[in-house]
Amino acid sequence: HKSRGTPQWPFDARQSGVADRGRWATQFPCNRGLPAIWKQYWSLASSAETCLGSPTLIMSDLPRIVPRVGDIDASLVSASIEDCLRSTALCSIATVNPDNSPHVNTCFFSYSKDLRLMVFTSPRTIHSRNIITSSGCAVNVCSTEQKFGDDLLGAQLIGTGEQVGLLEGASAFGNYSDRFPGLLKWADSWAIILKAFESRFFRITINEGKLLDERRFGKEKYIPFTVQR
Repeated sequence: HKSRGTPQWPFDARQSGVADRGRWATQFPCNRGLPAIWKQYWSLASSAETCLGSPTLIMSDLPRIVPRVGDIDASLVSASIEDCLRSTALCSIATVNPDNSPHVNTCFFSYSKDLRLMVFTSPRTIHSRNIITSSGCAVNVCSTEQKFGDDLLGAQLIGTGEQVGLLEGASAFGNYSDRFPGLLKWADSWAIILKAFESRFFRITINEGKLLDERRFGKEKYIPFTVQR
């Protein structure tokens, strides 16, 4: 940190029942940890309060969202994308196998306002190996709580993925645990992750996509957009 004073983070651990140790770890992202096993990590999804915390902005430069149809207001599209990302903690990621066959997986994700998604997964999984080998990927985001006939909200996103480097790990964990503060129950430092866990952070940078927000834009009106960085 540039200053030795107490950093100001948007999440107050006291509001979600995390102990003082968790609040201290929340204020200093490099002291945060991750769950001991994936099964326990998956169980965190049962609590909306745990899953849908506020994301931390990792990058200072915000991208420009450019709608590719009609006279759509870009600010409305940006707000809609953020609503979509906030509406669910799960996404599906499509990658390409070495033989050019498709692969898809489902995982938890956090996000930043510069339209980068963060996932925590083992580098040995098929989707991780695919991202390391060929960075292109597509992501589907939509809440499964929606019912047929509702005003639907969802996004198909296309971008590039990469494994987060060790020096960026603390920042990545800060972003991720802002959305999943229950992770503090299992570990309290980035160093523990490096020593005890196989999984690492992967970042997906969104370059373009297609949005469906029927409340804002009307029934069956798909909004393609480009992200200019």
